[in-house]
Amino acid sequence: LVAKFVKYRSITYIPSCHFLSEVTNNGLIARVKDFVNILYYNLVNEFITINDFNKRLILQRGVKSKIHTVPNGIEFDKYKIYNKNKARKMLNLLEEKINIALVGRVQLWNKGHDILLKMVNKYKNELKNYKFIIVGTGEDLESFGQQVKELGLVEYFTFLGHQRDLSAVYSAIDGIIIPSRFEAGAGTPMVLLEALYYKLPIVMTNLPDMDAYLPINSLFKKGNVDDFFEKIITIDAKIISESKRNEIVVKHSLDNFQKEFEKVILKHE
Repeated sequence: LVAKFVKYRSITYIPSCHFLSEVTNNGLIARVKDFVNILYYNLVNEFITINDFNKRLILQRGVKSKIHTVPNGIEFDKYKIYNKNKARKMLNLLEEKINIALVGRVQLWNKGHDILLKMVNKYKNELKNYKFIIVGTGEDLESFGQQVKELGLVEYFTFLGHQRDLSAVYSAIDGIIIPSRFEAGAGTPMVLLEALYYKLPIVMTNLPDMDAYLPINSLFKKGNVDDFFEKIITIDAKIISESKRNEIVVKHSLDNFQKEFEKVILKHE
């Protein structure tokens, strides 16, 4: 608003452009916020977002301003690759189990921890050789842990809490699951890119544009625990190729992100 008043050119970086009414459970309040946000979207001279999915969401607000896309960037060099057995000992993970991790903030509805819980509860007899590693903290961590206990599923889960350096986690596990109900389109979440860097098998919700990053047999129908289970028990076959890993490292390098971001900003100086 201030930039508009003093007639300064404004460029906003907005990685995630979802309508709140589509990604939250608070109904009326979310719709009111969406209406107000449309007004703000139309005050900006230019946008920088991370992919075409979010570009389409910006355009749905009736925006006429120029929209630039700059893919997410990650400092891949900071990640170390450890010997798997050594990494498991570092984290006290059982070597004889198939260790599958869900990494990120613990939010039952947004990140799909409840979907994982329903799937494990339904197929617990078939999943006795699996251990699901919950990495991270969040508003629903205590509730999730309590539900695990109430359902008698403690033996299926390990809680590692927040990990400042995820190198040991990615080196130790056999695969990653991302059962989110929504993400900000291609190149997100960051866990997806990190897992691809480690060439880990991934099972993820079939969200928009994810087939550009993962094979179809890695994607399951949103919220469908049966499809989720079918993908989990064949997770070892979902190998990431060296070429796909290299493509991700180049496209989503921090250096590439900085250069592309700089191009957008400097051309207005």
